[in-house]
Amino acid sequence: MIRVCGALGVEVWLPKNHYLSFTNSPYYAHHRLSAIDIYPPRGEREVLSPIEGKLLLHKIVGGEHVLGFESGDAYVRILHVKPYLSVGESVSIGDLLGEVVWSPTFFRWTDPHLHLEVRPTNSFIGARGCVKLSIYDDLVNFLRNNVDLSSGPHGYVVDSILRGKYVVLKPRSASTLPSLAVSVGNVLGVMEGGIPHYGHAGIILLHDSADHQVRVGSCVAVNDVIVGRVDFASEPYVHVMMPERGLYLTLNGSHVYGTAFFIGASFAKVIPSNWRRLALNEGDVASLCFQAFKKYVLR
Repeated sequence: MIRVCGALGVEVWLPKNHYLSFTNSPYYAHHRLSAIDIYPPRGEREVLSPIEGKLLLHKIVGGEHVLGFESGDAYVRILHVKPYLSVGESVSIGDLLGEVVWSPTFFRWTDPHLHLEVRPTNSFIGARGCVKLSIYDDLVNFLRNNVDLSSGPHGYVVDSILRGKYVVLKPRSASTLPSLAVSVGNVLGVMEGGIPHYGHAGIILLHDSADHQVRVGSCVAVNDVIVGRVDFASEPYVHVMMPERGLYLTLNGSHVYGTAFFIGASFAKVIPSNWRRLALNEGDVASLCFQAFKKYVLR
């Protein structure tokens, strides 16, 4: 397991074989490093607990499961999970927490996951109140040791095609995790999130912050193509806003709606724009290509 992030004394861990994203959602908390989504292995529904705490609340509001935990001196809100424990029971990191379930807020390409926020009070129902997370060095070191930054958006093979949802890409080398290497000035990082369809993404910087400083307004580039600008930084994390119009993404030359990269996943996803025009088969070599037009308008 990997110690990922924390706030107010709460530590969030990535359970074995799970993967995560800080920004693969349009929900506002994901714009300011105030929420994390944790996914069980693809094809599975049971999720392990990323925290330790005592369950104080479980309600279903508008078809959405809402869990509230007391954890140390703070509180944790978890969404999209039907718990296996009852109110009043405690859970430890790595324990079986429950089953991730479909939420009415999901898109057709969304995989079931656990949404987590840390809060200073036990107000679990409202959307407001979550605090900024701090990313631990353990996560940065994990990325440094497990991703191939030289591959860029190339070097993938079509693993499977889920018609009407998305295409699954895997690296041609099974020994590395898929990554979208980006540069912020002269600083290298790994981008994750729904790109560009959610209009924003996150970057984990892989440098010593004492040697390099990333500033708000800095350009973010993939293979020398500008894909966004920094609007928020809490190193080693950087948040990026993408152009409202003008960023064009293709898969083997065919326009696609977006791609999704995660941390700790063995795959990346691509959401086609037009399934009828998508000429791909399982086993095909695949390359993602970003193109930017001259007009650059941030959302």
